[in-house]
Amino acid sequence: MEAAMLIGGEWRQAGAGEEIEVVNPATEEVVGTVPAARPEHVRDAFAKAKAFRPTLTRYERQQILLKTAELLVARKEELSRLITLESGLCLKDSLYEVGRAFDVFTFAGQLSAQCQEQARYYSVLSPQVYTAGLFRMLWGELGGRLHGTVREGIVPPGATLVARQESPALSELVRDINKYSNNVMARQLFLTLGAVGENAPASADKSNRVIKQWLAAKGLSFPELVLENGSGLSRIERITARHMGELLLAAYGSPVMPELVASLPLTAVDGTMRKRLSRNLVAGQAHIKTGSLSNVRSIAGYLLDSRGRRVVVVFFVNHANAGNAQPVQDALLQWVYQRGDDACCTPRRR
Repeated sequence: MEAAMLIGGEWRQAGAGEEIEVVNPATEEVVGTVPAARPEHVRDAFAKAKAFRPTLTRYERQQILLKTAELLVARKEELSRLITLESGLCLKDSLYEVGRAFDVFTFAGQLSAQCQEQARYYSVLSPQVYTAGLFRMLWGELGGRLHGTVREGIVPPGATLVARQESPALSELVRDINKYSNNVMARQLFLTLGAVGENAPASADKSNRVIKQWLAAKGLSFPELVLENGSGLSRIERITARHMGELLLAAYGSPVMPELVASLPLTAVDGTMRKRLSRNLVAGQAHIKTGSLSNVRSIAGYLLDSRGRRVVVVFFVNHANAGNAQPVQDALLQWVYQRGDDACCTPRRR
């Protein structure tokens, strides 16, 4: 029996015996076969893809994507079993993958008909699938074979350490977090504080306690402070502008102050401030961390004013019109840079 493949809407024969076996990596059982494409098949597929011109309306495309999402849900048990057979994942993770596929098709199908072409970056693989696939590929390149599945869990006390990977220096990690507002890395660092301060496994409660103990040791009392997940994407985390300013003042007296300041975006130069205040006297004079959520805009950091004085600046907006706050934030930075002697620049004595 000859296997066939669909290329550009046409069935193409692969030829007798030209098949690739699909092997379950957990059991090494052959669970199926797929046609083996020859070079001419690949060239034909690329040529047809390059020449393709869409004829569907946006509405027709939407209906196809949403119907696909419905079919995924209706056949999720069947599809998850196939994923398990092919990848070796446990059934729970395979069901999760089907759910992620449903989310992707539903999201794509609900885009407005007025949407223009845009670029967005998403992780299409779950952490389990990505880790398993990457490890299996690298292990295979070294001549090894990985059996079994990948699952989440706590490392047993008697586990043998096989390898250790040292991370970059903390100053480098903080720079990546602050320059580009990397929420995932921020949360990982937040959880690491708890794991280091109170031993693994990490938890948000541990990190909360460690941070508040550190603040207390520094003589900083922020009774309103609320920390939820440390990612910068929480709706319940709280700190006042005054206390954020006090924290920045305390940090300026720290031995690692240069690393902290250098990690913050520099106005008109890099990070999230690269495109702001480029034709202004403040350009290159302020290290400012930005933050944004729906109905929230904030900046906080250090500014070197026109008289060579270093000033802490904090600006929080929580309002339905917060999206319009950037010109006001920029105006504040300009005013602080150009102001004369006033109460706000009285030196603070410790």
